[in-house]
Amino acid sequence: DINYVRNSFRAPKFVNMDIRVAKNFVIGERTKIDAYFEMFNLFNDANPAAVQTTPGLTPAFGAVTQVLPGREGQAGLRITF
Repeated sequence: DINYVRNSFRAPKFVNMDIRVAKNFVIGERTKIDAYFEMFNLFNDANPAAVQTTPGLTPAFGAVTQVLPGREGQAGLRITF
């Protein structure tokens, strides 16, 4: 029989840095263009999405079983008139 003390385990590290760069352009009196570029998980760390939570199974308790996606980016334009 295994006895665990409440809150005695720590989750794996989770490092996340997102960045967004945006610029607004005014064209004429009523037209605007908003441009942006975004990056998610900028440092490309393998962040845990799921952790083994049942003691006594394989992989070991607390092991990472799934990770979140790596670095992703997107760019966009919005025209308002």
